[in-house]
Order: sequence, then C-alpha cells, then structure tokens
Amino acid sequence: MSFVVVTAPAEEPITLSEAKAHLRVDDSSSDALITSLIVAAREYAEKYTNRALITQTLRAYYDSFYDQNPDGVLRLPRPVLQSVTSVKYIDTNGTEQTVSSSLYKVDVASVPARVVPVFGEVWPSARYEINAVYVEYVAGYGLADVVPQDIKQAMFLHIGHMFENREQTTPVAISEVPMAYLALMSTYRVWGF
Repeated sequence: MSFVVVTAPAEEPITLSEAKAHLRVDDSSSDALITSLIVAAREYAEKYTNRALITQTLRAYYDSFYDQNPDGVLRLPRPVLQSVTSVKYIDTNGTEQTVSSSLYKVDVASVPARVVPVFGEVWPSARYEINAVYVEYVAGYGLADVVPQDIKQAMFLHIGHMFENREQTTPVAISEVPMAYLALMSTYRVWGF
C-alpha cells in the first residue's frame, strides 16, 4: 500500500503572522524563509503522526483488494477521513472500473478509517498487478482553526528550532526536533503505515 497527495492543503495550520509572533520577528526580511519553515513543519508533522492536518485529497494504492489482509479491509492512511470520493480498480481485462458506493461501507469511527464491502458482498476481481486498486478520499481536520492546539504548539517549536538552527555549522543538527515536540505529538501518532 502506498499513497499520494492529489490536492494539497489550501492553507497551512499556522499563518505567517502567527509564526512571526512566535519567533519575535517584526520585519519582513525573513518572510520567505519563515513561510517555507511553516510548510516544512506541517509536512514533518504529517509524516511523524501519519495524519493529514488540513483538508486535502489523497489517493491510496493497493495491489489487490486483499493487499492488507484476507478479509478485504482497506485501511486509509492519513486520518482524519472526511469522505471517500471513489474506489477504483483495474479489472481482469485491464480496464479501469469504479465500485458503486452502494457496494462498500466506510468506517470513519476507526483510526485509520476502513473501507469494506457491505454485508453479503465481496470485492470484484481485480487484475493481479501493482497498484491495481485505488481509493481517492478527502482527509484532514478541516481548516487551520480545527487543528488541535498541541499539534500547532509542536509545530511552533519545530519552526523555532529550524529558524534558530538553519546553518549546518550549528551545534544542534537541524534534523533533530525538540523533546517537547515528541511529547506533544506522540498521542496523535497513527501506527501501521
């Protein structure tokens, strides 16, 4: 199983003005740098937690409907799931097909969310090839004001760390994150992806 971002978030969890206030920066000379650090902090947070923070469209790929387990449960990476747009597959003739939404059920209560056939149904036969099945869906907490505050606080710490340690000659490597970051983010981490 793998996934790609189809439509990136339209905004970041932290605004430039919020980051500048946290960094105590009053002028605009570092705006481009700080903006890039905000994006880097969000991307790192999403990779660390295995969650989508802001609404975005994703596509998860599977080699078959039974790629993850023999029961045909498709687990969707990067919760929080908002909606499933489509479930598609390559049939045994090599033609792309769309599974009717009446033939599968989406479990949004689980983290990560799951897609399974409805009672009494089974998944159709897909061609045995790499990425023969794919699910397109919308995930994320929503807009920036809905992202949990402790995730934002961890991002502020990360942005501050990267801003202060942006040269390779600093005594602390830029790849390291503050210990408080890990403490704030650990409860949001989704395992298994």
